[in-house]
Parts: sequence; structure tokens; C-alpha cells
Amino acid sequence: MDNKFKASLPLGKKELVVGLTKLRSEIYILCRTVASETVFRVFHDLYPFKFQKEINVESVTFPEDVISSKKENCLYVIDTGSHCIWKIIRELDDTYQVKKWLSIDIDWSTVLSVTRDENLLIVRGSGPLSRLEIYGKNATRLLSIRLPPDIQFPQQAVETSTGNFIILHERVDETGASATYNWLLWEVTRDGKNVNRRYIPQNVEQELNTPRHLSIDLDDRVLVADTRKGRLLLLDCGLRWNRIPIHKRNHPPLRLCYDEAQMQLIVTFELKGLRPRIYDFNSHGVDRRLR
Repeated sequence: MDNKFKASLPLGKKELVVGLTKLRSEIYILCRTVASETVFRVFHDLYPFKFQKEINVESVTFPEDVISSKKENCLYVIDTGSHCIWKIIRELDDTYQVKKWLSIDIDWSTVLSVTRDENLLIVRGSGPLSRLEIYGKNATRLLSIRLPPDIQFPQQAVETSTGNFIILHERVDETGASATYNWLLWEVTRDGKNVNRRYIPQNVEQELNTPRHLSIDLDDRVLVADTRKGRLLLLDCGLRWNRIPIHKRNHPPLRLCYDEAQMQLIVTFELKGLRPRIYDFNSHGVDRRLR
């Protein structure tokens, strides 16, 4: 199915940020309006990060996330309303072509990632049926692995420099009539059978509470948008606590995008308008805010 972006929506509509990514020199914020419209807001990736355009795509009915591929020069949008993943190709004349790329059963809100070679990475299912899948060009499935059964509700996976995967997931531990909900980060090998490393909180402060998004840099440092606690966490390459570079209880971080080319971290916050916040991200971690 082919389609084109329609005319932009008028400013001022109430929108919920559901995705963030960068494609070449543009930052894309994916929003869902109260009228169930899908909106992209696009910003330039260099200071002062000017707003460029607002565009509406009618094909997507209930978007949950977006990720980009420089190799394919496209955006991938996961749509739980249409049970599919859309591929939005940026043409040379600055127009966009929208195609239903992959029909897929989606269990709940799922966050997309791309591998180091920019194939699409997704986690699906729950409990013993949870699995990780990688899709290449033309929606060809390149890898499908069953995740360890203790990974009950996987939300996102990111690939490390060694080809393993860091899995963000929720686990429910039941004791009698009560249940404890724990958010965990585990590393699994490419066969999905062995757990190499885990993030182990050393105290209550280090426990995760409803994290929404992960990002990983070239040195395998992991950034976690720990949304319920209103903070951004930085973990070292061993999944050990490093520090809290951003803490905004009233405006918790929702989505992250590591810009490797510019050495910047792009963040969108809840109830902070739709403009992204950009931070210097160097060898020491998240540093000063650039805008």
C-alpha cells in the first residue's frame, strides 16, 4: 500500500509523544493526537535545532514507536491499530512514500530498535513465548530466538558491540495473594539461551520504575529513561550503575535517541512541549544541555 504525507496539522492540537528518532540531518518526533491522528514534527539536528515542518500521515492509525535506518533512508513505525509495521521512505525530492511493510501480531506496546548494521529489531510475546526477531530488507526475517522464560514481558532490546542483546523487561513475582512488579535489564547471547549480565540495583534508589526507553552508545553504555522516577540513568558497559545525569520529576523523560555523528543525546520529556532537548554526550557521559 502506497501513500503520501498529507498537509500538516494546525498548531496547538493536543498530542502525545510516542516516538523519537533521527534520519540523516533531521530529528523526527512521532505524536498521536486526541483525535487519533498521527503527526511528525521535524527539527534540524544542528544548533539551534530549528523546527522545520509538521506533517500528518493518514495511513497510521495507532502508532507506538518509530525508528530510522540510514541504510534504507527510511522510518519504521509500529502500528498496533493496523497490526503492522509501516516503512516510510524519504524520497530525493523531499517527499515521503508510506508502505505497509510487515503485518505482525502485536501483544502490547512495543519499542523498536535497529541492530548495528541497521536491521529492524523487535521483541514480542510473553513468558515462554517471548522472542526476539530481526528483519532485514524487504521484511525478510533474519533471526528469531526464544528468550529465557524468566523474561516475562519484554519491551525493548538493543544490540551490543559483541552481537548480544540487552533486554528491558517486566517480571511479576507472586507471593500468596500479593504480586511484585520488577523492571529488569538482562543481557542474552545470540542464541537466547544464556544470560550473561544483569543490571542489579544495590539499593532502593537504583531500582527501576516503569522505564520507557533504552539507548546504547558505541562503548556499550546504556541509557535508561526511568520515567516513573523522572530521571535518566547511565549504566556502564557492564550494566553497572554509573549516575543520574538528568533528573526532572515534573517532566520525566519518555524517549531517547543517541546521535552518534554529532555525539549528542536527544531526549523528549512528558508535559514539556514537543520540542526535543539536546545534550552533549561525550566519553564522560551526558554533559551540558545544548538546547
